[in-house]
Amino acid sequence: MKPTLEVKNLSLSYNLEENKPNEKRLWVFKDLSFQIEEGEFILLTGPSGCGKSSLINAINGVIPNLKDAYTEGYIYILGNEMANSSVRERTKIVGSVFQNPREQIIFDEVADEIVFPMENLGKMPQEMQTTLDELLSLTGLAKDAKTATLSGGEKQKLMTACTLGMGQKILILDEPLANMDARASAELLELLKKLSEEESYTVILVEHREEMILPYVDRIFSCVDSDAENVCMEIEIREDVEAYREELRTAVEEAAQKKALEAESVQMQSLKNTKGPVDREILFSVERLDYKIGGRCLFNDFSWEIRRGEEWVVLGDNGCGKTTLFRLLNDFIKPSAGKLSSLYSKKEKRKKLGYVLQNPDYQLFMPSVRSELYLSAKSPDFVEELIRLFKLEDMLDRHPLSLSEGQKRKLGFACIIANEPEVLFLDEPTVGLDTASVDQLLHALELLKARSKKPLTVVSISHDKRAIPHLGNQFLRLSK
Repeated sequence: MKPTLEVKNLSLSYNLEENKPNEKRLWVFKDLSFQIEEGEFILLTGPSGCGKSSLINAINGVIPNLKDAYTEGYIYILGNEMANSSVRERTKIVGSVFQNPREQIIFDEVADEIVFPMENLGKMPQEMQTTLDELLSLTGLAKDAKTATLSGGEKQKLMTACTLGMGQKILILDEPLANMDARASAELLELLKKLSEEESYTVILVEHREEMILPYVDRIFSCVDSDAENVCMEIEIREDVEAYREELRTAVEEAAQKKALEAESVQMQSLKNTKGPVDREILFSVERLDYKIGGRCLFNDFSWEIRRGEEWVVLGDNGCGKTTLFRLLNDFIKPSAGKLSSLYSKKEKRKKLGYVLQNPDYQLFMPSVRSELYLSAKSPDFVEELIRLFKLEDMLDRHPLSLSEGQKRKLGFACIIANEPEVLFLDEPTVGLDTASVDQLLHALELLKARSKKPLTVVSISHDKRAIPHLGNQFLRLSK
């Protein structure tokens, strides 16, 4: 029996214009070879920016059609060599959920978005209606909901539903759980496992939160640094999932101990820099607030307050209003009723508040990583420290939007804290980050606390169990 997917001596390099034929080319990966059988559930993991998205985009046909990408080698899907196939031809066999769902949404309403790819495949109306009902039940989305009003997690669920509705037997999902709450994540994983076991779907899932995925997978493909000259990464295939889980558990425990020691050291320095007693003044006060959007009530008679130096984590299912609350506190939108007051004026908010957005693309606009970092920075020395911490040295002259999603997230975070705000709003700051990058982010947060003249106030939104215990010690849970 032929494998569902076979990769033979696959190589990829970018920026062909800069790699002249007589010069040594820098390869993302070189001579990769592996096979994936029908019905296998594969976890593809590795550090942020190592080439995971590049590999899956080579498989689904996106990369060979990019003008700055150069590939060698062969990809066989269902036994057929794909070199001359178009993206359109591959999409009949391979379904892809990309890392940024916002870039895939084209319709105003949820039902239209889910039905559209099925219409392109020529499915019958009754079949489409049955599939639509099943997918709406799975995701909990309303068929007439406006796509523009969906939360990040709901958009992720929508694009996953669109892909599942097309019925391709090979599914590639790039960080599909990134913005999903725990319940939705578990439901999707259970569905994917059922499809692989009972209906012979081949599933390739890219995810950094490995501990969540490992109970469902058959094999792990780990992207690791390559020992070969001018090659960035290679793949290490692990068959023994249980042994891998034990290694991961040990590594997490050791990293936690190291992190605790580092945090204690930074906190001691922070205490030395703190002058006088901790100021517990109220920075934000929300009194009996109502907020409605699209006929839907997100907040009803809601009250809350944030005091200086507090560290809050806002929790709740997708679509419950977490990001909307941040937008209200930052004056991006106005409440329907009630009172929202702040110690800061609108002008002061621009200078003293930092807001790390859920989508880093929305806050990166300078022509280079270097200019982005120094744009609003208060201390060049602190910027240099952040560059070293986040390992940005080799990408300072690159355009920010050319970075991987994980690298963009780290850059966006570094840019905001380089401005040394008094209050920091973090909307899903660890999405798309491997564990080492999460540690970098948390360490940078401790460095900012040590530098702050006033006790730093942090309010975070997160579904990431790796980060939640370190982001705050007070919790606000919202419900629909």
